[in-house]
Amino acid sequence: MQNGKRGQQGQFPNGIRKADIALVVVCVLAAVLTGVFLILYRREGDVVRVSCDGEQLAVFTLAATEMQGRQYYLVWAEDGQMTVSNCGNAPVIPDEGAFNLFSVTDGVVQMEAADCRDQICVRHRAVSAVGESIICLPHKLVVEITTGETHLRGTGKEQTGQRNFEDRKDNSQDSTEEALDGVVE
Repeated sequence: MQNGKRGQQGQFPNGIRKADIALVVVCVLAAVLTGVFLILYRREGDVVRVSCDGEQLAVFTLAATEMQGRQYYLVWAEDGQMTVSNCGNAPVIPDEGAFNLFSVTDGVVQMEAADCRDQICVRHRAVSAVGESIICLPHKLVVEITTGETHLRGTGKEQTGQRNFEDRKDNSQDSTEEALDGVVE
């Protein structure tokens, strides 16, 4: 048999069949179509929801912050209280207690600073689309982008709040060292 010619019916000399080529083409086409779909139907969020350990601490619209330029929000825990506050254009970092500082600029949320050991939340890319989130595991903090259809639609209002950690009923320890080690006792 000569080089470059087909051996058996529908098979090339190196063992590749027509069905193998068709399978590869279908997989590549499916991947491209999925990517195009995700790019075309990506929705920008208009509400930021901040929660800690599953409980909502604050909800605010991105439209309210767009007019004010870069806005900083501080989430900190001190004396068993988790609090969210708007720092305005100048970030303020507390001397004591655990904290996360994030900024909102032009509909994009970025974690700027945190006192956790691993700093994964700070290195996370900025988020702006519905369903994207920044998570700080040591502080059990989630900053999530959602739509305003269920929260504050068109009001431009902020809701901030506090949560008391002393009222928790579980006996788990919140030590940053133990949470990062991944050891389950």
